[in-house]
Amino acid sequence: MLRALSLLTFCLLPATAFAADQAGIRALDDEAYLNSRNGVIQLICENEATGQVYLSRAVVLDIPGFAGDFDILLAARHAVMDRTVERNCHVRGEPLWRGQIAGIETSSPAVNDFGEFSQDWAIVRTRGRLDDSISRLRAAAYAGREQGQLSMLRAAMHGEPCQITPAPDQIVEPTLIFHDCYARPGLSGSPLLAQIEGEAYVIGVQLGEYVMFNEGGRQYSVGRRLDDEFLQALIDFIAEESGG
Repeated sequence: MLRALSLLTFCLLPATAFAADQAGIRALDDEAYLNSRNGVIQLICENEATGQVYLSRAVVLDIPGFAGDFDILLAARHAVMDRTVERNCHVRGEPLWRGQIAGIETSSPAVNDFGEFSQDWAIVRTRGRLDDSISRLRAAAYAGREQGQLSMLRAAMHGEPCQITPAPDQIVEPTLIFHDCYARPGLSGSPLLAQIEGEAYVIGVQLGEYVMFNEGGRQYSVGRRLDDEFLQALIDFIAEESGG
């Protein structure tokens, strides 16, 4: 199910590599899902120029060895940015003194990625530490084959296991995960998770859908997989935001 896997085990240290047969990942079982589901929060972001407001999801990350007075979130780039301009964002239900988004790190889409999904991730930091009742989830780099199962975390709703599906023939971007999880507008930023050695790990972030008109309008749910590039960006961002 996996070709290679890296786990972010220590803040500011290289990730540890795992082979497929060592990791043994699968979709979350009921217990893992229930223990993880309140790690998803809602982001409210405003385009200050137009006043338009956007609702999306994000996941709060558990960074071993990190003891800062703020939280690190994984979100979708298109939810927190208007092209190159950051939106004014905050965590829904949290006071601004801790829920305001105070920093954003993103990347740029590949030149040949017309859907702009290839680098549609964002690492964001909150102004303060969010409520301790919110679960923090670890991240893992995923370089798997186009088969197997995963789970998409959607707040309190229980998610049935989703199938990882082959990409459409016209799309060759290796950073994307195609799957059959239920998706709708507003779920961008929801984490894609796998159970690895009994624990839940975030291996991707939900982005949206491709509609293939040459396949009769078939829809493909798509997420951005976490990879070594993302983990290095995460390590660098934490160091910068922590003043390291």
